Amino acid sequence: MEFPKEKKFFILGDMLELGDVSLSAHKEMIDYTEELGLVGIFVGEAYYKVGSESYKCYKNASDLLSEIESLMIADKVILIKGSRGIKLEVIEDKL
Repeated sequence: MEFPKEKKFFILGDMLELGDVSLSAHKEMIDYTEELGLVGIFVGEAYYKVGSESYKCYKNASDLLSEIESLMIADKVILIKGSRGIKLEVIEDKL
């Protein structure tokens, strides 16, 4: 979809069921989005564990929900990658 870069924002939830490669795969995703210069946040235990200096990482959807209004994303086009496992859909009404 064609939108100006400054209008784009992502919310990526944990990639569950990756087993032994989970933490390294989540770190790779953070590194890749940073390399591309994308703007967004990460949600879930694995992202929270590997952390990031460039991105905010929330431990769970409830933690994100408590801060979502402060993110100033009302005018953004938001890509959400979630899963039922982390219940990221709880943020839908706040967007």
